[in-house]
Amino acid sequence: MKEIRRIENEIQKWEDGKMSESFFSLNPQRLRDELDRWYTKEQDGHLEYHGKVFQVGTYDMELPSGKIVRRELVVNPQVVCMVPVDMNGDIWMIRQMRPVSQFPILELPAGKIDEGEWPAQAAIREMGEETGFEAKNLLKIGSFFSSPGWCTEFVHCFLVSDLSASFLTADTDEEIEVVKVSPSEVMGKINKGEINCAKTITALLLALPKINS
Repeated sequence: MKEIRRIENEIQKWEDGKMSESFFSLNPQRLRDELDRWYTKEQDGHLEYHGKVFQVGTYDMELPSGKIVRRELVVNPQVVCMVPVDMNGDIWMIRQMRPVSQFPILELPAGKIDEGEWPAQAAIREMGEETGFEAKNLLKIGSFFSSPGWCTEFVHCFLVSDLSASFLTADTDEEIEVVKVSPSEVMGKINKGEINCAKTITALLLALPKINS
């Protein structure tokens, strides 16, 4: 458990801008790799399922009182979420089918960070694959755990601008519609439930003050 705390402390240092460069110098995926290893190590837990995208396991967590409790955990890759803004100030979102909702969801382009990628590199790649745009300007606007009670997924959010056509090929297993939304429409769509993806809502709320400034 001390190792998990150490890694989580490194995450906080990174977000505070105090992360030592050496922590990620060997491999940008080191953080995820260490979390995977320590959350599912034999003495603290057990790996129940190993899928293509995520793992499911149990691990022992020490409470502040010293009590040890067993928790179920989904070990998921780090991901990026982008808020693309064009020269007119409009936001480009996507609409695609999701297995949980069973209907198309209006959301921001996003995707997992591949092995060997930095978050900014993943953001550029995912922008091209999902929207057909290349972004020349990227601004990190925040990051967060999507659901820390049961999932390790950590989301890096970027405000991206200076858009141009990308030559990257779209993923063959996705059917995506690109949708333009005015910043003035965002809060109305959130309040009406037209935008109901948690990471999308969070990223939009982080981006709107900068878009409107």
